[in-house]
Amino acid sequence: AKALEYTSLVRSSRDGWKFCVEKLRAPYRAEVKFWCLSVLGECLSGTGQIYIQQLTPEERSLFRHEISLYLVYICEQEAASTEKNAGLVTPVYIRNKLAQIIAGFVWSDYPHEWPSAFGDILSFLEADVGARAARVDLFFRIIRAIDEDVTSLQASQARSRDASLRVRNA
Repeated sequence: AKALEYTSLVRSSRDGWKFCVEKLRAPYRAEVKFWCLSVLGECLSGTGQIYIQQLTPEERSLFRHEISLYLVYICEQEAASTEKNAGLVTPVYIRNKLAQIIAGFVWSDYPHEWPSAFGDILSFLEADVGARAARVDLFFRIIRAIDEDVTSLQASQARSRDASLRVRNA
């Protein structure tokens, strides 16, 4: 009961997103990270108690920055794992949820708050951080999530048609 109460408090807190991004690069179990990513996704999609539009531009920029740091962190973890022949470190469900969050940022912030979104995504692919295979994998997951959640016909029917058109026409 206390755990449910605590998680509900984090979800409803205006700074709950900060709590969640802090946990991503800490040594927590994948299930904890997935829960944190889910809360962040709710914030972006408008299904949570705190909505991205309620955050200041500075907070949104910090939010995006923290997510980009987590992308780099994952790639570095994968590189370290490759050196030890330990296999993949980051579960696929974490990678997919992270890609959905980045797609959510494209939906909510591109081009007005984040005009360099696609350039930033491409530069991540070309960056020399962590394992190249992990960067390529995440890049394609992000592009697929943008297509499925933002620019596709189904996405424009499910979400705001104006936002889909804004991203496609920018």
